Amino acid sequence: MLLSLQENQKEIVDTVFEKLYTPMRLKSLSKDNSKYSGKYYGTIFERDSVYHQGTVWTKPIGAFIDAHYLIYQDKSVLEMQLKGLKDHFYNEEVIGSIVEIYDGDTLHECCGCFAQAWSVVEILRVIEKYQLIV
Repeated sequence: MLLSLQENQKEIVDTVFEKLYTPMRLKSLSKDNSKYSGKYYGTIFERDSVYHQGTVWTKPIGAFIDAHYLIYQDKSVLEMQLKGLKDHFYNEEVIGSIVEIYDGDTLHECCGCFAQAWSVVEILRVIEKYQLIV
């Protein structure tokens, strides 16, 4: 049975939410994948080897929010999804910025660039686009 475009989009959004979503960010690979690595540490070679194998990224959350809104049309969910980032922006690591990446297993373990402009810009983009109150 073929799914309609909207059913297919909903299935994708729901799967991303179930497998990759974390409060504030998205994992780059699901724990279900045999190549998943939930720790970003070690030598530069070791870190580069797992950079996209489960590391949690902030920047893609904007695209996920766009897709989620396309399917569900619910701004309150978007505001809830950004609540953790608001706290991070005002109270954690570098106040007034957003961290690039986190360990996949320890979601509060900051890694990579501690003040990433593209992450901040992406969050500001969705706040403006959907006129969110966060």
